Amino acid sequence: MVVVHPNYRHLGIGRRLVEAFCEVCEQNKVNAQVLLRDDDEQLKSFFKFRGFRNRDKVILGKECRAKK
Repeated sequence: MVVVHPNYRHLGIGRRLVEAFCEVCEQNKVNAQVLLRDDDEQLKSFFKFRGFRNRDKVILGKECRAKK
């Protein structure tokens, strides 16, 4: 997971971290992938601007609650 503290955003740190991650992926011949919330438009825009595209994956989840 890549996180940049809000006080340090817009300084290019996230971009450089993603670029470094992608370089390592390329060196190891694997595809870079990210898992995002569907409603996080800001983060989707961040990654799309850096060349990431929608894939044909669907993630389904279910909250499991312990019985009382």
